[in-house]
Amino acid sequence: MAEEIKNSTDKNLRDNFSLNNLTSDSSYLNQTIRTHSEYKRLIKLFREDKTQFWQNEVNKLSWIKHPEKIRTGKGVNSNWLVGSKSNLTINCIDRHLLSDNKNKAAIIWESEPGKNWILTYQLLSSYMCRTANVIKKLGLRKRDKVCIICGSLPETIFSALACARIGVTFTILNPLNSINLLSKKIQLGSFNLIIIADSIYRKGAVVDIKYKIDSALELISSDARKLIFRRIKNSDLNLISGKDFLFSDLSEDVSDECKPVTCNSNHPLFSFFDYDENGNLQEKFLNSAGFMLQTFTSSLYAFDLNADDIFWCNSDFSSSVGIAYGIFAPLLHGISAFIYEGLPSYPAKERFWKLIKNYKITKLLTEDYIIKALLELDDKINPDDLSSLKFISVTGNPLTENDWNRIFSEACSKKIPLYNCFIPPEFGTILFSEIPGITETKPGYFNSDFPSSDFDLINFEKVNDLEDVGQIAFSDSYPILDKNQAKNKIVRIKKNKLVLTDYKATRLDNKIKILNRTDDKLLIAGELINKREIQSVIEEHPKVKSCKIEDKPDSVLYLVPVAFVELNDKQEGTLLFKEELRNLVEQKISVAAKPVDIIFTD
Repeated sequence: MAEEIKNSTDKNLRDNFSLNNLTSDSSYLNQTIRTHSEYKRLIKLFREDKTQFWQNEVNKLSWIKHPEKIRTGKGVNSNWLVGSKSNLTINCIDRHLLSDNKNKAAIIWESEPGKNWILTYQLLSSYMCRTANVIKKLGLRKRDKVCIICGSLPETIFSALACARIGVTFTILNPLNSINLLSKKIQLGSFNLIIIADSIYRKGAVVDIKYKIDSALELISSDARKLIFRRIKNSDLNLISGKDFLFSDLSEDVSDECKPVTCNSNHPLFSFFDYDENGNLQEKFLNSAGFMLQTFTSSLYAFDLNADDIFWCNSDFSSSVGIAYGIFAPLLHGISAFIYEGLPSYPAKERFWKLIKNYKITKLLTEDYIIKALLELDDKINPDDLSSLKFISVTGNPLTENDWNRIFSEACSKKIPLYNCFIPPEFGTILFSEIPGITETKPGYFNSDFPSSDFDLINFEKVNDLEDVGQIAFSDSYPILDKNQAKNKIVRIKKNKLVLTDYKATRLDNKIKILNRTDDKLLIAGELINKREIQSVIEEHPKVKSCKIEDKPDSVLYLVPVAFVELNDKQEGTLLFKEELRNLVEQKISVAAKPVDIIFTD
């Protein structure tokens, strides 16, 4: 595309952009924004009067105390939702209990073995409150910290809601991470309590979470307490007296009512782990009020969520994307969220599509690698299986034009609208997205006229009169990202801009194309991996003198790591030793971090 741009005249470039490969999405009728002129008015209000725009959005939610001021300060030095008092669970649960929604399915879950569980909003409220009361029974209070390791189970949602209910900051970790990585995150988080399921299923096998967490805690000599949801009744849990507590035991005499605590705008709702500029693991926090407002608003416009929707976001709950759009967005809008425990291709390659058919999923937010991997397994999808889908939105690594066209042709049968949605994993809230049925799609690009942020490109290079290439930054703040979040390490302030992500991008009119990252991170199978961490693991081996990690393109995973390894004198680089190093990375970090190849250098 870059060469095409450089070799085109400005007029030809604009004509080409306006006409070539644009896909009409008129087959979808947007109920939130009904006309293009209404959309233009919305974007105009957002650009010219953010205070009024966000005031309108604030009024759609319930508050313990409305913000005294929507905004104070200017630009990146602003504070948002000043003086507000809220609790996320009031909007996720309580206000739905005042209507017929109380008997509506809030969570629809299917396990990998095929069992299902449907929880109404009334029942979800009961589980939330009972879990909150059990956590309080263990002595936790507002601003304490809880780590949740339950996989894609309803118990993850109970626990996250329960923590939010009583003002406890939660973190969700992936039980499939290595024992070593889990221990590092637990040590860094200094959690007051760890909530786990005893096990989950993956590819037909049982993953013993209790064993993994016990092993992780041994590595850091921690005696942290654990609250355990028991799933397999006949398993031997080897409970540690005074440290391990079964939820079933503690919940016998607790109430299924629990009043929500009052949280101010800067209350830390949850944390997640990322890497700093030096490749060191760090904990980042997102604040309650801004997260609630931004998640509600972004999901409304990006997915046009309506009362009859059954929404499936299959990002892992341990990611900020999965927390925002897999857990909270559907509940904030009072719709039904679908959750599946296992691999989408197990036990058969058509499992993913059959889930959509059986549960009549209406809107799908999927990771790029999931849908590309499924198409690698089977490109002959029965369109009848997807007849309930109103559209598919793809996030994760940016789709190339070829990827977009393949998904639209093979998965969507050129009938189901396909959108590309940019959600940085370091942040978890939508920055750029199409507006279903309103904006036109250009494969390989995102719609930047989205009511989320004013972005700019810094350190840019001029390609021609129409196009700049540079690093994404923000000339203004917004509720989830204000100057307080610079303190929380979510963003950096640079040249009076908020620098959120290390992405290089190009823009043309109202479209933006993400080109590549400029840091040492790779997003692999939904997991953010740092090249420096892989390098340090390999260099720990006594036979290794030095290591350098590069990346190479992959048809499914976008970019994957390759290790160039220099061995100490007289060491031989055998195939067996290659596998030893690759397995070491998997053991120390995760399977996603495992280099696809190791090349020995002189």
